[in-house]
Amino acid sequence: MIDERLEALFGIARRVRDSSDALGVEVRAGLRAMSSLSTEGIELALTEHLEVDATEAQRASLRAWCRAGRTAGSPPATTCHVVLSAHVCTAALRAIAIALESAANVVVKPSRRDPVLAEVLVRELARAGISICVATDIDPARHDEVHAYGADATLDAIHGSLPEGVRFRGHGSGFGLACVGPNDSIDDAASALARDVVPFDQRGCLSPRVVLVPDVARATAFADALDRSLGAAAFSVPRGALAPDERAELAVFTRTCEALGEVLAGPEHTIALAEDLDRIFLPPTTRAVLVAVVEPSKAHCVVGPLTRYLTTIGGNAEAIDAYAAAMDPADRLASARRAPLGSMQRPPLDGPVDRRQSTMTE
Repeated sequence: MIDERLEALFGIARRVRDSSDALGVEVRAGLRAMSSLSTEGIELALTEHLEVDATEAQRASLRAWCRAGRTAGSPPATTCHVVLSAHVCTAALRAIAIALESAANVVVKPSRRDPVLAEVLVRELARAGISICVATDIDPARHDEVHAYGADATLDAIHGSLPEGVRFRGHGSGFGLACVGPNDSIDDAASALARDVVPFDQRGCLSPRVVLVPDVARATAFADALDRSLGAAAFSVPRGALAPDERAELAVFTRTCEALGEVLAGPEHTIALAEDLDRIFLPPTTRAVLVAVVEPSKAHCVVGPLTRYLTTIGGNAEAIDAYAAAMDPADRLASARRAPLGSMQRPPLDGPVDRRQSTMTE
């Protein structure tokens, strides 16, 4: 029965991906009206980053992740309540897939800023006879589950408001980290990383915002190559409009990095090159990237404090392992997803993208 529900979801997703299908037309029109992405950015998201299937192994992993949130002896949830954020316009599909595997009934609270895909998916699933609905608020009962997505402060507020006995799974702030090793082709790595930065205008928790390179010469060459690659990408997928607060954050980031090193600024991207950092810091989500000169042996000191937010790490196995070996095993670098450069924004549908475990309220 659950697999049939996933198949129904994937069937709807395939229609959404198709720009000639009525659902595809509807979702694109809605996103153009509400999303901050450019028209080309919306098309990229729907055609290349919307999940439309999962292998048997991925489905098994998804089911295992859902079961792992239950304490021993506790019954399956009757209803799963999903609270969505607006950062990634395709994220509703994965969240709904997880909810369908978690409970017989699903209630979805979309973000007011971007409810488009969630509302279409829920409507079409309900028409197919699946017990799912949209709500403006959640009212979970004992043994229900709540899956919440958004900023950490939002998750804390939701978690603190839940009644006794509700299982809570929160998916909060995150970012992507990339590594360029000594044997990587600079141009190939830069081109691949640009393909990871551009989707969703870097607003997702898988989006790479920091790149670690072990020496100054290669870091400088990589920053130059990334500048060219992101400049070229802007012609095919322009960045969407920035909000005033995003422009302000970008201005502060640029001034800070100019004092620390070199800044390469294109019309729609910003690359900062820095060495001798005591701690890395995160650029704003405006197609801004920090290229940091960090020897693998110093990774724990420079990166360590931010690894609790690390969702994915991109690079080849050799480069990733060199940095991971220097990290404290307790840091999230050990548990973060790994992906080749160019594939950081395409994780398999085997669970939530950040793979965090449950926080339980009993």
